Amino acid sequence: MRADKASHPPSASLRLFSSASTWAVLSPCRCASPRSAILAPGGELLMATGRLTAAVRDNDISAVLQLYRPAQYREPWFAAHVDEMRALIVKSKPKTAAVVQLQFTCLSRLYQFGAANNCDMNPKTLLSPEVLEWFITSHYVSSHPQTRATVRSNLRRIGLANNAHVYYGNQPDRQSRRELAPPYEAHHVSGYLEILDKQRTETRARFLDSILHLGLGAGLRGPEMRLARPEHVSEQAGLVHLHIPGRQSRSVPVRRAYAEGVLRLAEANTGEFLMGTSAERSQNAMSCLKHRIEVPDWLPRLSVSRLRTTWMVDTLSERVEAKAFLQAAGVRNGYLGFLGPFLRDVEDRVVTDRALAGVRE
Repeated sequence: MRADKASHPPSASLRLFSSASTWAVLSPCRCASPRSAILAPGGELLMATGRLTAAVRDNDISAVLQLYRPAQYREPWFAAHVDEMRALIVKSKPKTAAVVQLQFTCLSRLYQFGAANNCDMNPKTLLSPEVLEWFITSHYVSSHPQTRATVRSNLRRIGLANNAHVYYGNQPDRQSRRELAPPYEAHHVSGYLEILDKQRTETRARFLDSILHLGLGAGLRGPEMRLARPEHVSEQAGLVHLHIPGRQSRSVPVRRAYAEGVLRLAEANTGEFLMGTSAERSQNAMSCLKHRIEVPDWLPRLSVSRLRTTWMVDTLSERVEAKAFLQAAGVRNGYLGFLGPFLRDVEDRVVTDRALAGVRE
């Protein structure tokens, strides 16, 4: 088998939603051309993608403000108003670099919309309630309501920070958390495990192997999968544990059926990450590899969200304590209501009723 060579340069976008990336949610493109670039005096094209990704990861707000470029950065409206957009964002006092990138994305698209429709490019005009709603209802007409709510709230925040007298009216109804992706059926899981050896390249086989074991074995999200390292895998008291660093740092006991596979990934790893993809281009590489996986027609599309929901349902079906499950999943209790329809029926009602009543055997 031969290793695939990445045919697409990295994307500058990061996933800023819990279930989807901000840029990916705001843009339908998955394996896209570069989103960030600067032109050096000598004419050499220097990609700013990696530096922007690193700046967001390091929470460097000033660096994100300087490095961010939309796909249309060569168009006249951007050069004419980029400093103005930076000042508007700074005045809204964003708390993190990720928020800066999200606000810059929304604001850039608003300015692009204004230039395309011959609007007055004064920021007070563009951020007025009339123009803002015109932009959202026309530019995001087919988008998910949650996407429209995110764009609207970020632009309103910028507008209020820069014009205290603007009145946007009543806030739209708060969008509820998007429903969880349904879990895979047992025959779907076994089907994916069967096609591991049928991939035509080592890169594809390793990617599928890692995404299945990290998703089904520990319920990792996409960004957590991409940053999982061999040193994060350990054995404790006869169990394989996977440490997930970050704001929701936690240690997850890997489910028994996938523990050996996770150990194998850690021992056979030849790169910095379990998935073998560079962190600087991980999002683009992961998206492209997902599309290259050879999946037969009888299997559903490969989805990290569905793998994670499958892990959740399997774990809760073991009757673990709710707090232990929430800690391992890195979530709050809002998830439990969405998981209810997918949980298995109670096998022994008498035993369950006694447990609910606090009667211990």
